Amino acid sequence: MPDTETRLTVAVTGPTGTFGSGLMPLLQADDRIATIVGIARSPFDPVERGWTKMTYRRGDVRDPEALRDAFRDADVVVHLAFLITGNASRETTRAINVDGTLNAFRAAGAAGVRRFVYASSVAAYGFHPDNPVGMTEDWPVRPAARLFYAREKAELERLLTAEAAADRTGPELYLL
Repeated sequence: MPDTETRLTVAVTGPTGTFGSGLMPLLQADDRIATIVGIARSPFDPVERGWTKMTYRRGDVRDPEALRDAFRDADVVVHLAFLITGNASRETTRAINVDGTLNAFRAAGAAGVRRFVYASSVAAYGFHPDNPVGMTEDWPVRPAARLFYAREKAELERLLTAEAAADRTGPELYLL
């Protein structure tokens, strides 16, 4: 975000997960950010965590309408919601990870959000002997076939890039 922008509203899916819990204190401390909207399936109290800028919104990435509503006043959406492990079925996991990510990107566009930040993974590039040391994001994604997490992260990099290129009026896409 350019330093000239202030009073930003940032919506975050998955704020209580591993990455969300690490990111929230940074967003909380950033003077450019006035408001944070935390979207999660399970209720939580942001104030108990010291997140005084955050408002909790119950939502599920499988529900596009709930996402559009939660993103309504956001300048930036940071999408962190993603199942890594657990006892959910593969169908449920894919519905949350792949379909849910696409729902979030499309809902951000429908809500007029300017930027969409997607937390991908180095796993999308695979763990191959010919991967260069100091690999950049220009390197092709080649996930390990046996790891659903890596496959879905790689697939989403391709899908989101294609959607962003096809809709020039949608949010600016940042793949991390």
